[in-house]
Amino acid sequence: MKTIANAVAELVTWGSVFDYLFWNTKDGWFYSTPEQSAPERAVCTREQFEIEKRRQNPLFQWISWHQPTEDHRPLTYPPNKAIMGWWCSGYSGRDAIICALVDAPDEPTAQAAVLKDWPEAERWRFCEVRDNANLGDRFPLKAWMLERMPVTPAKPALAEPIKVVCRYRSGTYITNKVNGKQATNTAGALGAVRALGRKLLPDQEFAVTNVDGDNWLIIPQ
Repeated sequence: MKTIANAVAELVTWGSVFDYLFWNTKDGWFYSTPEQSAPERAVCTREQFEIEKRRQNPLFQWISWHQPTEDHRPLTYPPNKAIMGWWCSGYSGRDAIICALVDAPDEPTAQAAVLKDWPEAERWRFCEVRDNANLGDRFPLKAWMLERMPVTPAKPALAEPIKVVCRYRSGTYITNKVNGKQATNTAGALGAVRALGRKLLPDQEFAVTNVDGDNWLIIPQ
């Protein structure tokens, strides 16, 4: 039997939620889409469908306004659950400029959520639709925000390639010192540079490439 999640996943592939017609009868909930010639019994109510659809396809409003109060903090801490996070981005005269990410399907709903905790909010600056909660480093997340936001973790940045010089001396290939470490190998320069890589990056994979002559790169992977 289909779960609600599976059913919603199938339905959303057909288009906008406004393409679905749901109605309740004594025999249960039914739905239809423009592609169907006959309605089918729904595995969920319209309300359940809406909730699950928003869970699978989140929609947020990035909204900003002028806050004319001396204390620009919300009435409650943390603010109501629709507020995923908020920040003071600066000032305009005596007004604080507040930005917030709101879990809301449209601008009026987002404004209503803001007014619950900032009833004096005025002069709305903008309201932009976002399909994710990743805001960048300018808007750091506090603990309560992390609990509310489905943030996709950023991939860690790879370290810069390590420049190495490896020279042949008296039957041995010797690397220069990098961070106080050095390596040697009698079979070839490649072996010496790889040995140095294992010393410098003991818990990380890396590749080794020759740039030209005695110049090599150890490239973290």
